[in-house]
Amino acid sequence: MEKNEKDYEKKMIVIKVMGGLGNQLFQLAFGMSIAKKYNYKVKYDITYYDNIPENDTKRELCIKKYLNWGNIATKEEIESYQCYHTNKIYRVLRKLHIQREKVQYERLENGISDLCQVSDDRYLIGFWQSERYISTVRDEIVEMLQNVPATLDNQVKEIIHKVQTCESVSIHVRAGDYLAQENEKVFGGICTSEYYKRCYALAKQAKSQSKFYLFTNDVEWTKEHIDLPYSNIEIVSDIIRNDDPWGELMIMSRCHTNIIANSSYSWWAAWINTNSDQTVYCPTKWTNNDSKLNEGILCSSWIRV
Repeated sequence: MEKNEKDYEKKMIVIKVMGGLGNQLFQLAFGMSIAKKYNYKVKYDITYYDNIPENDTKRELCIKKYLNWGNIATKEEIESYQCYHTNKIYRVLRKLHIQREKVQYERLENGISDLCQVSDDRYLIGFWQSERYISTVRDEIVEMLQNVPATLDNQVKEIIHKVQTCESVSIHVRAGDYLAQENEKVFGGICTSEYYKRCYALAKQAKSQSKFYLFTNDVEWTKEHIDLPYSNIEIVSDIIRNDDPWGELMIMSRCHTNIIANSSYSWWAAWINTNSDQTVYCPTKWTNNDSKLNEGILCSSWIRV
C-alpha cells in the first residue's frame, strides 16, 4: 500500500500520442526521458486513434505493446487538463497570472531545448523529434525493442538474417502521403533522385560488396521517379505485403548502412541500429520551412548528403 501511495503522489505529465510508428516512438521515448530525469509519473493520451482527423493520414497505434493500464491516461485525466485550456474562466485567470497553463505545445521557433523546460503537471503536445530529447534513454529503447523481431512473421525473420550476414545497405524512400500537396510543401524536394544516386554511389564506394535493399510506401512511384539501378536492388516492400510497420523498420535497423529519407520512420531504424560498423547517410535538411527542427533531428555522426 505504501508504494501505491508514493506513486500517487508523483507529479504527472500526460503526452499526446499521434502520427505513425516513427512519431509514436518519439513521443514514447520523450515520456521515458521525462520520467527518468524528473521521476514524474508519465501517462500517454492515445485517444487520437479513436477519431483521427479527416485530413490526417490514417494510422494504427503501433506502440500499444509498450503501454498498459498504468501509463495510459484515462478520459477523466485528459479532460482535467483540457478544461484548463478551453474554459473561459481559466483563460482569464491565466491572463492574470493566477492560474498556470496546463497544456504545453512544442515550440520549435525557440529551437530544440533540453528537458529543463518541462514543468510538472502538464499535458504535452508535440512530436519531440530530436536526439537531444531522448538520448538518455537510448539504451533502454534499444533493449525494449530487442525482442520485436521474434514477434514478426518468418518472412521478415529470414530477411533480417540475410541483411545481418552481408554488407547490407537500406534505402528508404518516403512517397505516399508525402506527395500530398500540404506535405509536399514541407518535405518535398529534399530526398530527390539526385540525393539517392549520390548516397548509393557513396555507399558502394565505401563498401564494394554492398547489397542494397529498398523500402518504400509506394514502389511504383519510386521506380518511376528515383533513378537507381534496380536490377542491383532487392525491393523489400515488394516482398513484404502486410500492414505491420514494425517489419520493415526492424529489417532496416539490422542493415550495416542506412540511407534514410526525411522521415521519422527511417530515422528510428538508423538510431536504434547497433552495428559497430554502421554508416548513416541523411539529407542536409529535414524540412523546407523549419530550420530549428533541422538543427535538432540530424545526428552529428551521420553523413549529410
